[in-house]
Amino acid sequence: FDSSKSSMTTAPDWNTGTSINVSGIPVQIYFTPYQSPQNWLALLKTQMTAARQSVYFNVYTFGTNTGIEQSLITRFNTGVDVAGVVEGDDQPANNTAYNNFQNAGIDVIRDNNVAGLLHHKFAVFDEGLATARVLTGSANWTTSANDINDENVIIIYSPELAQLFYQEFLMNFGVKAIRRNKIIHPPEGELIVYPAPAKEYAIFGID
Repeated sequence: FDSSKSSMTTAPDWNTGTSINVSGIPVQIYFTPYQSPQNWLALLKTQMTAARQSVYFNVYTFGTNTGIEQSLITRFNTGVDVAGVVEGDDQPANNTAYNNFQNAGIDVIRDNNVAGLLHHKFAVFDEGLATARVLTGSANWTTSANDINDENVIIIYSPELAQLFYQEFLMNFGVKAIRRNKIIHPPEGELIVYPAPAKEYAIFGID
């Protein structure tokens, strides 16, 4: 690696995150273990609290005693649309999270990809608004990802990128997405096609 070719002009502060601008798109980058001024799980909760309209997520695994589930339930109870997909394997933490979401009335399903894992760790905030953003990276929503593992977390403030992640969310959410008026707001009489661009199949619906 030739450091002289790097475009980074200042040394990043791994413990507080680094903000950069990529072709006009604000990006925040964090690496764990991450403790100060807030840990990464607190950072995730901050993004949830800031959501004005929606939070859609695909997450491999939830941790225990992180407070993330309660943060999502709290936002849902204030009128923010919350929906998600969790890995379908029998994981105690995921089972607990799934049951808590179901009991709260949140639309969450288990991934049905029997050939592989739902290994995503992303959330789309306020899709469709000018403030739409994506939180993604290698970190599961667990304390070990925050306190022990070497992980990365990236927040990208881009409505266009948020739309792409939203399409991936819809594809994994399956046909249930067509039935959710809160998720899909097409102009009257228009045809809904997703994911867009389609991979192996497309789902059509008319509102």
